[in-house]
Amino acid sequence: MKVAHVTTAAMSGEIQNGGAERAVAELSSALADEFGWDETVVAPAEYFADRRLSPRVTRRPITLDAFSLRSALSPRGPLVQALKASDPDVVVAHGLRASILAPCLARMHTRARVVAVLHNSLHDHDDVPGQPPVRAPMSTRAFRMVGRHAVDAHVVISGPNEDDLIRKDSIPPELIHLIPNWVSERFDLEQARSARGECRVELGLKPTDRVIGVIGRMEEQKNQRMIIELLPSIPDAKLMLVGSGKLRDEYQSLADRLGVSDRVLMPGFSIDPARVMASADVIAMPSVFEGFGRVAIEALAVGTPLVASDLETLREVLKDAPNSAFTLLPLTDRAGWRKSLSGFLDRQITNDERCGMAAFVVNNYSLELAVTRYDRLFREILGQSAAD
Repeated sequence: MKVAHVTTAAMSGEIQNGGAERAVAELSSALADEFGWDETVVAPAEYFADRRLSPRVTRRPITLDAFSLRSALSPRGPLVQALKASDPDVVVAHGLRASILAPCLARMHTRARVVAVLHNSLHDHDDVPGQPPVRAPMSTRAFRMVGRHAVDAHVVISGPNEDDLIRKDSIPPELIHLIPNWVSERFDLEQARSARGECRVELGLKPTDRVIGVIGRMEEQKNQRMIIELLPSIPDAKLMLVGSGKLRDEYQSLADRLGVSDRVLMPGFSIDPARVMASADVIAMPSVFEGFGRVAIEALAVGTPLVASDLETLREVLKDAPNSAFTLLPLTDRAGWRKSLSGFLDRQITNDERCGMAAFVVNNYSLELAVTRYDRLFREILGQSAAD
């Protein structure tokens, strides 16, 4: 089977290194390695820098400008040429812009079936006070039209996303398939914990440091600002902000104003988040919204407890996790956040507790389980059986 994954890997014109971008690399690599499929990733050239892709996956770098409407609709445009060269049986469009353009181009220029994966909801900001809409109405209307008429299947990563796609975007339920996100094999409990000390040295941390980790793009959605503002009330704790983004300088200035800059580390983007998460004593996830929240289950996979926003998606994702492994709190409950973070920093997590966290993730969110579900979906839309 030939599968072409198409992604802009971008938000607001900037290449991202978030969960959705890692998902494309992990899924294509697993399908190539486990099934021997001919996997291709079509994405801006910058996406492939430091990206852990299987050598079996073909890389077709194009520019971000190639996803503009004018370029995409040109028969000689880079995106059209990349799709033709891939000669796919299935095109998987990741993200909003790809889910608008790739299905149309696949219909016009290939024989492929098309799967669209938004990796979130178009309506994440709808119920968040003070947050402006992030989707242009024209893009939303285009997605709905393409999604009903040119897409063979929509993959959603959580129940709330499925509800939005049906109720708010009028996508037929029979086209929607729920395949939750996963944790890759790199998030191995034993390996990550054994590398904890070495990783702390690399990050400039002492063995006795009490460390809060926040993993994610430095964007408004991830809301790292709140944890910086809490730091003065959590004495001696250090805050590790792992990621990159447009708010980095603003966060550094905030830490300076609050007098905690000596306790805030900003090591940048990490290509090995498992070791970094294991080096923290607790992971904070103060997100305004999440389509799924991969960081939550990745933290538990390496035995690090979690304090996170009380979001519908996270309630669903963590519903069967050990109660002692996490706390979900409203963003307005600053006192609760301070108390919960301090509690995890002060408490010694037992090995049995860490094993329980990891077992929950393996049983519910393994990459192997997700790959099996994608295999089943691709064969279904192609009219194949498992024996084909």
